[in-house]
Amino acid sequence: MGNAIFAGGGGIRSSKISGNTFKNLLVDGSPEPNGNIDAGNNQAMHLYGVDSTSIDHNTFDHIGEAIGICFTNTYESNNVYIGYNTFTNIHRMGMEIQGPMGCGRSKPVLNGPDTHNIVIEYNSFTNPLDPYWWTYPISLANPAPSGGSGAIVRYNYLVSALPKYGMNGPNGYGIESGSSNMQIYGNTVVGPWGTGITYDGSPNSTIHDNFLCGIAQGAKAGIRWETRESANVSIKNNEMHPNGCPAQIPNPTKLTPEPASPPVSKPDPAPISGPIANGDYTIANVYNGLVLDDPAFSVSSLQIIQWPTNGGENQKWQFVFDGAGYYTIENAYSGLYLTDDGAGKLIQALPSNNGSQLWSLKRSGSNYILQNKLTGKVIDAPNFDRSPNVGIVTWAANGGQNQLWAIK
Repeated sequence: MGNAIFAGGGGIRSSKISGNTFKNLLVDGSPEPNGNIDAGNNQAMHLYGVDSTSIDHNTFDHIGEAIGICFTNTYESNNVYIGYNTFTNIHRMGMEIQGPMGCGRSKPVLNGPDTHNIVIEYNSFTNPLDPYWWTYPISLANPAPSGGSGAIVRYNYLVSALPKYGMNGPNGYGIESGSSNMQIYGNTVVGPWGTGITYDGSPNSTIHDNFLCGIAQGAKAGIRWETRESANVSIKNNEMHPNGCPAQIPNPTKLTPEPASPPVSKPDPAPISGPIANGDYTIANVYNGLVLDDPAFSVSSLQIIQWPTNGGENQKWQFVFDGAGYYTIENAYSGLYLTDDGAGKLIQALPSNNGSQLWSLKRSGSNYILQNKLTGKVIDAPNFDRSPNVGIVTWAANGGQNQLWAIK
């Protein structure tokens, strides 16, 4: 059997792979005795480039390798989401995410396109099949020419109950990572991995509040750099039991996901009502018909895009009037707030309690202009562009239809 899903050339963009079951993708129905799996075969999915795409709520069972992504694409890649997947009886890697050098290129691609904002969360990897020294649950190894930036790996459950099986060499990692400005937190890594969590080429990153136990090489290999140290890496508040595991092992995938932002006090009903009632709405541009969209169901602070309406929670926005002429506008999926970043981009961000997240609604016929209290700029679909996946900006009001929004 070859790959169940294969995307060569430019890979896939603006897509969703969700709710599928992949089973029994093995060489002759079994793992190879020498532990090798052809990198191009026996994978549930093998993708040469991914952008603005979600891979979520899939089940992988008895697979050579579940998810293989090679960032050999010629375009900039943003907002790749891998979440809520279940991996069991995987022979090689749950997910292997590589840049050009890890996918057959003989030398780095200088000044090539980069990757930003990969989120890997709430995945479960258990019971590896005939594991060997190259069996990893998560490998995010330098996913671009310069390593990528802004990756988040959180709340994953990576557990092997097997005794030591040769994973005490230089390889065999629970989480292998390489990205600048990276965050790795809230993960459970249990079993005889050679190293629990590694980082490589990861300046300005934070690894915190992870749980590790039963690591093959003990405390010295719980969390460490792989081939070279990185500048300004913070490792703190991790719980490690190197020589065994306690009776209770946390499973973040069984818990209610942590809210994307701290609770925000909602104002009591104000005696003065706004132009629209408090509630959830879509926000569609009058000129191109596309709606404001949290890309790839991200829970990170990033630029909002325009996208065809599809009924997703990431396209719903909760308006709450403050009684003084302004609304906060919160994404129904991420819990983050529409914000003017001050540099001309419309982003979603954690609550800041300042005017950058307050918006007035100025009626124009049956539609509205949304103006920011702090900057005075309005939400604008740039350059009258009708294309999906274009980043939304804030701009000086000019009366254009690309600054008019239907709130429904």
